[in-house]
Amino acid sequence: PPSRAPDAEPAAPPGRPTAASAPVAASASAALPARPPREPADGEEIAVIGMSGRYPMAADNDAFWANLLAGRDCVTEVPADRWDHSRYLGDDEETPGTTYARWGGFIDDVDRFDARFFNISPHDAELMDPQQRIFLEASWAALEDAGYTPDRIRRTAAGRARKDAGVFVGVTYGEYQAYVDVPIAGYWAVANRVSYQLGFNGPSMAVDTACSSSLTALHLACESLRRGESAYAVAGGVNVTIHPGKYLLLGSGRWASTDGRCRTFGAGGDGYVPGEGVVSLLLKPLADARRDGDRVYGVIRATAVNQDGRTNGFTVPNPNAQAELVHEALVTAGIDARSVGYVEAHGTGTALGDPIEVSALTRAFRRFTGDRGYCAIGSAKSGIGHLEAAAGAAGVAKVLLQLTHRTIAPSLHADPPNPAIDFADSPFAVAREARPWPAGPDGAPRLAAVSSFGAGGSNAHLILAEAADADGPSAGLPAGPWLIRISARRPERLAEQVAALRAFLVSERGADTPLRDVAWTLAVGRESFEHRLALVAGSHEEAVAALDAFAAGRPHERSHTGEVPAHQSRGGETAPDRDYLRALLDQGRLTRLAELWTQGWVVDWEALHDTRSGSVVSLPTYPFARDRYWIDPATFGRATDPTAPTVPTAVPAGPARTTARAVAPAPEPAPVPAPEDDPRADLVHRVRLIFSDMTRQPVEELHEDSDFLDFGFDSVVVVRMLNRLMKSYGVRIPAASIEECHTIGSFADYVVAGGYVTGGDEGGQDEDARAVARILAAPALRPEKITRPEPFPIESVFVTGVTGVLGGRLLHDLLTETSARVTCLIRGEDEERARERVRYFLGVYDEEGLLAEECERRVSVVLGDVGEERMGLSTEAWERLAADVDVTLHAAARTTLVSFYDALAPVNVDGTRRVIDFALATRHRYLVYISSFSALGDWQLGANRPFTEDDLELGQGYDHLPYQETKYHAEKLIRAASEQGLMWNVFRPGNIMGAADTGRYPFREVTVKGVYYDLFKTAVETGWYMEAPTHWDVSPVDYVSAAILHLALRRPAYRETYHLTNPDIRSLSDVYRMVGDYGYDIRPLSVLEFHRHAADKLFRAPGTDTPYESQMVEMVQYGVEIWGPEHYELSTYADSAYTRGILRAAGVDCPPIDELVRRYLEHCVKIGYLPAPTRPERAASEVAEPSLGEDR
Repeated sequence: PPSRAPDAEPAAPPGRPTAASAPVAASASAALPARPPREPADGEEIAVIGMSGRYPMAADNDAFWANLLAGRDCVTEVPADRWDHSRYLGDDEETPGTTYARWGGFIDDVDRFDARFFNISPHDAELMDPQQRIFLEASWAALEDAGYTPDRIRRTAAGRARKDAGVFVGVTYGEYQAYVDVPIAGYWAVANRVSYQLGFNGPSMAVDTACSSSLTALHLACESLRRGESAYAVAGGVNVTIHPGKYLLLGSGRWASTDGRCRTFGAGGDGYVPGEGVVSLLLKPLADARRDGDRVYGVIRATAVNQDGRTNGFTVPNPNAQAELVHEALVTAGIDARSVGYVEAHGTGTALGDPIEVSALTRAFRRFTGDRGYCAIGSAKSGIGHLEAAAGAAGVAKVLLQLTHRTIAPSLHADPPNPAIDFADSPFAVAREARPWPAGPDGAPRLAAVSSFGAGGSNAHLILAEAADADGPSAGLPAGPWLIRISARRPERLAEQVAALRAFLVSERGADTPLRDVAWTLAVGRESFEHRLALVAGSHEEAVAALDAFAAGRPHERSHTGEVPAHQSRGGETAPDRDYLRALLDQGRLTRLAELWTQGWVVDWEALHDTRSGSVVSLPTYPFARDRYWIDPATFGRATDPTAPTVPTAVPAGPARTTARAVAPAPEPAPVPAPEDDPRADLVHRVRLIFSDMTRQPVEELHEDSDFLDFGFDSVVVVRMLNRLMKSYGVRIPAASIEECHTIGSFADYVVAGGYVTGGDEGGQDEDARAVARILAAPALRPEKITRPEPFPIESVFVTGVTGVLGGRLLHDLLTETSARVTCLIRGEDEERARERVRYFLGVYDEEGLLAEECERRVSVVLGDVGEERMGLSTEAWERLAADVDVTLHAAARTTLVSFYDALAPVNVDGTRRVIDFALATRHRYLVYISSFSALGDWQLGANRPFTEDDLELGQGYDHLPYQETKYHAEKLIRAASEQGLMWNVFRPGNIMGAADTGRYPFREVTVKGVYYDLFKTAVETGWYMEAPTHWDVSPVDYVSAAILHLALRRPAYRETYHLTNPDIRSLSDVYRMVGDYGYDIRPLSVLEFHRHAADKLFRAPGTDTPYESQMVEMVQYGVEIWGPEHYELSTYADSAYTRGILRAAGVDCPPIDELVRRYLEHCVKIGYLPAPTRPERAASEVAEPSLGEDR
């Protein structure tokens, strides 16, 4: 915005307008008693120090002001690039899928965003609601407009011992999710995204009170600042219309204007006109702003909110509530209504709402004065439409611009006036033309009020005052020259920065702005990015000449350019360096300072000066790239039907894509052949292709210096990338490679230097490793099933993983149900300690010690590890053991919630290969493998058909699922070994929990209980649980073990796969309701709310203020951040009908889940894992629910 306009001459109050023919008798002719105004206490006044916005037909506040001043109507028909609105037009509201509403105020580039600027990957940017992106960019611009970087905000806040900044944003619609039928457009993320990207730790919240959302957000921000919750606040609102659903709704309710005119205070208004926009304001206590020398647009003297309560209808306003609200704000602000010169009204242009609003304002003002026609009134809605969630903030922006220019802009479409409003008997006159805004008596500051009323009766009002002129920097500052510095994330952005600054300097406003202030603002209020230009100039003309030289590619003697890799500094951070920089400044060697900065030196320009060396002024803010990001419905398997009348063909229009469904594995990039002697070149090429595929960044923009951090890589994305690269080569690459090396080039150097990739597609693998890689790369074999006349005779059993939940129960059942000798492979160096661990796990299920003697007689221990060659045994011991074994039960596995594939594969895949080799050397060549129902990867995470025992290749993917992928690979290795004569059976258990009869479970030794008991404990201790329809299995360990022994040892069928999941199909919400029915007071949170509580550490440990931590909390946070909330809303389950039919005939049954949950809770209370329930369990008849799936 321009510098403040000169004062207009004091003017007489405007003349009284002609009275309407049918006025409302809502205002009194004399003043009513009023509470006396009071002066705001120190710290209550809030300064607006930064402002940014986008509005219909206006990309910034300068353009917005030009449109306001010109009285331009910015409403249009729905643009063709949103959707084909002609498909929905119709005048009959009874016809489904049609609407008469066609008008609105629309902003440009709603689908565009500079993801690279914020280090957000293109993939993640596509998943972000456009309102997140737009408000994020606007908030950055507001900071720059105020002359602040996020670091400067943190630094000054720390000096006051406060949190840095809160974020408060009004947002009402989440239309983006309409394209995928998945709730990806959470309002919370609009505010939280700003806090996250800018690193702010103050309160962060989205506000939805309908049309009053953004003004209510401003109220909350001001109150937060007054309480000292943070030093700054970003506040505003955002609203976009990207789906025709809103227009269908407005048409069905006859709420929209029929002719596209918002007739605020005018006759003929029959509805409102929706509009889009974003406004972000940077706020700060006025006293702090004065001390810091901030430029102040205006001062918020008071805010107030209330509710209509009961009226004649849910959306019918309450004039009494509105009047009380306005009066409360005036009293709080300490002002007399007679001193208010302008009211920015809610003014939606409806026949009912406008008269009520004017009546309420009149009633409030009459408690101070009986004067008439002295206060101008208008509404930005008349020109840009109703910005809904952003409307109140847009009204504030308009008033701030009017204060800056000391001019009242016209309000449109008020002629002829609404006959139900008696302006002649009110304090107000509609501002029909632009006119000067005179100061108050004796030069008192101009005062204005802003109203915003929600459709459901939530109201907000704000009092704004003109800011007194602040003292500039002390006199005697150097006359120049000055160092002008500009930087950007990309070269073309730097060129646009230069063009924008040049245009400003040659403009009328720029010519009036001291170059000293331009230099100071750019020094303290802009980040230092990779592409840099610094110049030294003593005048506007010199600066323009240097900028012109840069634009033309010509060298200039007093300017320097440079490119500095992100996250790198080349000096300036040590005390001697800082002393050197200060000496350069003191000596006036600005050109050398410019050169060092463009070379990558860190320069704290504010600390370099002893005192403030200029004033912050409004300059062009960062020119964000306009790259298109839009969600592809096919990514979610929710492709829209273009013939359906309720879904637009494209919003905005764009090239169609053929992205595979989300659950399908991502195709591995086929590398361009590289020279045999240059494995590094091949590696770099593969990394670029994978990098591009994961982030959707064009591969041509990726080079060896590309930093993973610049593209939004976090620990989750790193896991995915490394797993895919290892699969591409069929090798193991340590996770430290990416943790230590952040660029493509340095990562390639690390991998090649470490010998992890040595050339060719298979690196340095031996023949065995290449054979395994070929098996894992090919589809799984489907060998024929084998049925023998009799089961294999079993006298000796070899077991891995006996010191686990299932392994201990298998040992228990082998001792009770068979006479076989059992050899257990145990990791460790001391055989007696190993035996102690075996006895502990057996004792969990043998509480009375009845099997102790049998264990000593029949169980032997062998020290070893499936993660080592020959399982850690000598060749002689290995051969001797194999010769004595009839069946190998392989239950050993490494599990962890979040890990790399290469951290799990040495045990889960390579270990299985070693066990296969061992089993092939045993008497019957027979292997029983304990897999998992999760081996089908992300097939379970979508709305897919239940998978059967015969399924293994369904096109599933394993991104972020390394444990599941190791189980899938192990099953493939076992099937492939059929060609070597391996006899096998594979078992896929579900979520294995305690024994059905006793509830007992080895809590002491088992650490990963995140998906089992920990979900009980988290709900009980926090009082909250996650309401989620995802299928949730609960399988008792004794059922799983009994089923394995029957199917593996008593049934003469081999090379089969069995599902050992509970046939009682339930959801996670069902399980939690069972916990509640047991007697615990727990309440539901939506998936998004649970995730927000987890991410923001809002859960509390019992009886403390310490953030609650648990595996359940970690699991949900991880799951939502990886797959989105749909991970817990869409799922399928393992179809166990084939397995159940066999077991039912043998009398092996699985109890229903409600019985199991009660038994487990009883046991948890008994051992002190959970507290006793707070109320008695309800009768079983009250809690029984029908199964969702298979009959028992």
